[in-house]
Amino acid sequence: MSRFFTTMLLLLALALPGQALTTVAHTAATEETRDFICPPVPSPAFPGGQDSLFNFISTHTHYPDDAAQRHIEGRVVVEFLVRASGKVDSVKVLQSSLTPSLDSEAVRVMWLLPDFNPAIEHGHPIDCWYFLPVTFRLSQEGSPLKPEGTRLPSGDE
Repeated sequence: MSRFFTTMLLLLALALPGQALTTVAHTAATEETRDFICPPVPSPAFPGGQDSLFNFISTHTHYPDDAAQRHIEGRVVVEFLVRASGKVDSVKVLQSSLTPSLDSEAVRVMWLLPDFNPAIEHGHPIDCWYFLPVTFRLSQEGSPLKPEGTRLPSGDE
Protein backbone atom coordinates (compact mmCIF):
# COMPACT_ATOMS: atom_id res chain seq x y z
CA MET A 1 0.00 0.00 0.00
CA SER A 2 2.81 2.46 0.84
CA ARG A 3 4.46 1.82 -2.55
CA PHE A 4 1.14 2.73 -4.20
CA PHE A 5 1.07 6.12 -2.45
CA THR A 6 4.74 6.72 -3.23
CA THR A 7 4.11 5.88 -6.88
CA MET A 8 1.04 8.11 -7.00
CA LEU A 9 2.97 11.02 -5.45
CA LEU A 10 5.78 10.53 -7.95
CA LEU A 11 3.30 10.59 -10.81
CA LEU A 12 1.78 13.73 -9.35
CA ALA A 13 5.24 15.31 -9.16
CA LEU A 14 5.80 14.54 -12.80
CA ALA A 15 2.35 15.82 -13.77
CA LEU A 16 2.90 19.07 -11.85
CA PRO A 17 6.48 20.02 -12.74
CA GLY A 18 6.29 23.37 -10.97
CA GLN A 19 5.67 21.82 -7.58
CA ALA A 20 7.80 20.01 -5.05
CA LEU A 21 5.89 17.55 -2.93
CA THR A 22 6.23 17.51 0.83
CA THR A 23 3.24 15.45 1.76
CA VAL A 24 3.92 11.94 2.99
CA ALA A 25 4.16 11.59 6.76
CA HIS A 26 6.22 9.10 8.69
CA THR A 27 5.29 8.49 12.30
CA ALA A 28 7.20 5.29 13.04
CA ALA A 29 10.75 4.10 12.50
CA THR A 30 9.81 1.84 9.58
CA GLU A 31 9.08 2.88 6.01
CA GLU A 32 6.02 0.62 5.88
CA THR A 33 4.02 3.32 7.68
CA ARG A 34 4.47 5.93 4.93
CA ASP A 35 0.91 5.53 3.71
CA PHE A 36 -0.88 8.60 4.97
CA ILE A 37 -0.67 12.18 3.80
CA CYS A 38 0.43 15.21 5.81
CA PRO A 39 -1.97 18.14 5.62
CA PRO A 40 -0.47 20.91 3.48
CA VAL A 41 -0.28 23.46 6.30
CA PRO A 42 2.18 21.69 8.63
CA SER A 43 4.65 20.57 5.95
CA PRO A 44 8.35 20.88 6.74
CA ALA A 45 9.76 24.28 5.84
CA PHE A 46 13.31 25.25 4.97
CA PRO A 47 14.54 28.25 7.01
CA GLY A 48 14.09 31.30 4.81
CA GLY A 49 11.60 29.57 2.49
CA GLN A 50 11.87 27.96 -0.92
CA ASP A 51 14.15 30.65 -2.37
CA SER A 52 16.68 29.95 0.39
CA LEU A 53 16.39 26.21 -0.23
CA PHE A 54 17.10 26.58 -3.94
CA ASN A 55 19.92 29.03 -3.26
CA PHE A 56 21.48 26.48 -0.87
CA ILE A 57 21.18 23.71 -3.46
CA SER A 58 22.63 25.91 -6.20
CA THR A 59 25.54 27.08 -4.03
CA HIS A 60 26.53 23.62 -2.78
CA THR A 61 26.04 21.55 -5.93
CA HIS A 62 28.90 20.87 -8.32
CA TYR A 63 28.06 19.65 -11.81
CA PRO A 64 29.86 16.30 -12.13
CA ASP A 65 32.78 16.53 -14.56
CA ASP A 66 31.91 13.30 -16.37
CA ALA A 67 28.37 14.50 -17.07
CA ALA A 68 29.52 17.97 -18.17
CA GLN A 69 32.17 16.56 -20.50
CA ARG A 70 29.63 14.24 -22.12
CA HIS A 71 26.99 17.02 -22.26
CA ILE A 72 24.59 15.04 -20.06
CA GLU A 73 21.66 16.78 -18.44
CA GLY A 74 19.12 15.21 -16.15
CA ARG A 75 16.50 15.46 -13.46
CA VAL A 76 16.85 13.60 -10.17
CA VAL A 77 13.92 13.31 -7.77
CA VAL A 78 15.22 12.83 -4.25
CA GLU A 79 13.27 12.00 -1.15
CA PHE A 80 14.33 12.50 2.41
CA LEU A 81 12.78 12.36 5.81
CA VAL A 82 12.55 15.57 7.78
CA ARG A 83 12.59 14.30 11.35
CA ALA A 84 10.50 15.85 14.11
CA SER A 85 13.79 17.43 15.23
CA GLY A 86 14.13 19.11 11.80
CA LYS A 87 17.14 16.97 10.83
CA VAL A 88 17.36 15.53 7.29
CA ASP A 89 17.53 11.73 7.26
CA SER A 90 17.11 8.74 4.92
CA VAL A 91 18.09 10.57 1.72
CA LYS A 92 17.67 8.51 -1.43
CA VAL A 93 16.92 8.77 -5.13
CA LEU A 94 13.24 8.28 -5.88
CA GLN A 95 13.60 8.83 -9.63
CA SER A 96 17.00 8.50 -11.24
CA SER A 97 18.40 10.75 -13.93
CA LEU A 98 19.95 7.54 -15.34
CA THR A 99 23.36 9.14 -14.78
CA PRO A 100 24.90 7.88 -11.53
CA SER A 101 27.09 10.95 -10.99
CA LEU A 102 24.09 13.32 -11.19
CA ASP A 103 22.12 11.11 -8.80
CA SER A 104 25.04 10.94 -6.36
CA GLU A 105 25.56 14.69 -6.41
CA ALA A 106 21.89 15.40 -5.69
CA VAL A 107 21.97 12.98 -2.74
CA ARG A 108 25.26 14.42 -1.44
CA VAL A 109 23.82 17.94 -1.35
CA MET A 110 20.63 16.83 0.41
CA TRP A 111 22.79 15.43 3.23
CA LEU A 112 24.31 18.91 3.63
CA LEU A 113 20.94 20.64 4.18
CA PRO A 114 20.61 22.42 7.51
CA ASP A 115 17.71 21.64 9.82
CA PHE A 116 14.20 22.32 8.56
CA ASN A 117 11.28 23.57 10.57
CA PRO A 118 9.48 20.23 11.04
CA ALA A 119 5.94 19.36 10.04
CA ILE A 120 3.41 19.90 12.83
CA GLU A 121 0.39 17.71 13.51
CA HIS A 122 -1.99 18.32 16.42
CA GLY A 123 0.51 20.82 17.81
CA HIS A 124 3.45 18.38 17.83
CA PRO A 125 6.38 18.05 15.42
CA ILE A 126 6.28 14.88 13.33
CA ASP A 127 8.53 13.08 10.87
CA CYS A 128 7.51 13.88 7.29
CA TRP A 129 8.84 12.83 3.87
CA TYR A 130 9.98 15.58 1.52
CA PHE A 131 10.29 15.07 -2.24
CA LEU A 132 12.45 17.40 -4.30
CA PRO A 133 13.26 17.33 -8.04
CA VAL A 134 16.74 18.65 -8.85
CA THR A 135 17.47 19.51 -12.49
CA PHE A 136 20.99 19.55 -13.94
CA ARG A 137 21.26 21.63 -17.14
CA LEU A 138 24.02 22.84 -19.40
CA SER A 139 24.08 26.20 -21.15
CA GLN A 140 23.84 26.31 -24.94
CA GLU A 141 27.64 26.57 -24.98
CA GLY A 142 27.84 23.33 -22.98
CA SER A 143 28.99 24.82 -19.69
CA PRO A 144 27.19 23.73 -16.50
CA LEU A 145 24.37 25.86 -15.18
CA LYS A 146 23.68 25.79 -11.47
CA PRO A 147 21.23 23.00 -10.61
CA GLU A 148 17.66 24.01 -9.98
CA GLY A 149 15.02 22.79 -7.60
CA THR A 150 11.39 22.89 -8.61
CA ARG A 151 9.51 25.68 -6.90
CA LEU A 152 6.45 25.25 -4.72
CA PRO A 153 3.40 27.30 -5.64
CA SER A 154 3.32 30.71 -3.95
CA GLY A 155 1.91 30.72 -0.46
CA ASP A 156 3.58 27.42 0.52
CA GLU A 157 6.90 28.97 1.52
